Parts: sequence; structure tokens; C-alpha cells
Amino acid sequence: MTQRGKDSPLEVVDLEHFEMKINGRGFGFTVVVKRYNSLSGKVRWKDTSYQITKAYRTHPDYILVVSAREPVDGVVSEIKLYSKDVGNSNLVLFIPPLDVLKFLQWQKII
Repeated sequence: MTQRGKDSPLEVVDLEHFEMKINGRGFGFTVVVKRYNSLSGKVRWKDTSYQITKAYRTHPDYILVVSAREPVDGVVSEIKLYSKDVGNSNLVLFIPPLDVLKFLQWQKII
């Protein structure tokens, strides 16, 4: 398997888009995944902003940023500001590594 290097803001973004019906209403989600080895240190706004903007072009109801690393101070605030600027204060949801771990444990995957 080829080892992937560090992300650059200009990389080609691989996004996963899916729809889910919740209480009879359809919702669109786009997922941005930040792998552990693709980042040097904590997640910074510049590490995710390009991918979030690209994800927004798929016109989802929500963008989920799933990260294997913790964010630096201010990243969640920047995400909230971006979401508010595009008209949906809950558009982008950052899912930190501990929450991913809890989900995997709850599903008995690990």
C-alpha cells in the first residue's frame, strides 16, 4: 500500500456525500476525513478550509469533519464563523477523535 504524505491545501479532495432520511425528512451529508498521518500536529483551519469549501459545493445540509487529531484553539470557532457566513450556523460539524473512539467502542468495533 502506498503511504500518503501530508495534506496540502491544494490537494484533490475526496469527499463522501450521502443522504439519510430522518423522521421522514431527507438530509444530505458530506464527510471530510482528516487522517492521523496526513496532518503534522493538531488540526488547523488552513488544514481543513479548502476541503470544507469544496464540500459546500455539493450543497449538503451538513458537513461532517471527522478528525483523527485534536484541533488547535480557534478551529471550531472558525468553522462556526464559516457556517454562519454561508447562512447555516450548524452547517459544519467537527467530530474530534475522542468522539470517533466512543462511537467505535459503542459499535463494538474496537
